[in-house]
Amino acid sequence: MRFLKRAMAVTLFVVACFTAGQASAAIIASNGPSDGLNGSFPGVSILLPSAGGGNVGWNNIEFSFFNSDNSANASGDLFILNSQYLGTPSGLSNATAGFVAQSVSAIGGAWQFDSSLILNELTTYYFLTDEGFSWVTPNGSGGTVGAGALSYFASGANENYFASSSGPAGGDWDYRLQGTTTTGAVPEPSILALLSVGLAVIGFRRRKQA
Repeated sequence: MRFLKRAMAVTLFVVACFTAGQASAAIIASNGPSDGLNGSFPGVSILLPSAGGGNVGWNNIEFSFFNSDNSANASGDLFILNSQYLGTPSGLSNATAGFVAQSVSAIGGAWQFDSSLILNELTTYYFLTDEGFSWVTPNGSGGTVGAGALSYFASGANENYFASSSGPAGGDWDYRLQGTTTTGAVPEPSILALLSVGLAVIGFRRRKQA
């Protein structure tokens, strides 16, 4: 009986740790709004801030660029890299050097990524799309893309991206990156269930042996 109580306490502790590792979605970085630029393949590099509170970064990642009317826009696929890419939008793939992730869907003007993806704090990531936008927004006032951040631009699917600290048309793209802070790898609910069953079986066997 005493062992079962200890087993339950351990299980509750693990559940508490799992719950503590979750948080509500929040904006990680953003820029804009302002005016638009016609016909382009946008991209941006972002140096992520500290996640704080013992967290290592963010999961449940969503990303949007913005149109000239300040509406969120996401079409085609968005690629996240951890190194600069100056190739063509059509050349982006999971084989691209520095590949981190590719969007799995686009909902409500935001690219969605697999929930297991974690973007680490204090790390620079590159967000590039393989589909051109008819009207994308550069921020001519400078914005707040972060220290060392660059905007990227390609004029066609088979034209190379180029980088500029001030962006095309003298600005930087309007975007929003959001996610949920996380402490890192945490047990899935199914794993917690297996842990509970395993501890119960061990307790039952010890009781029988006694």
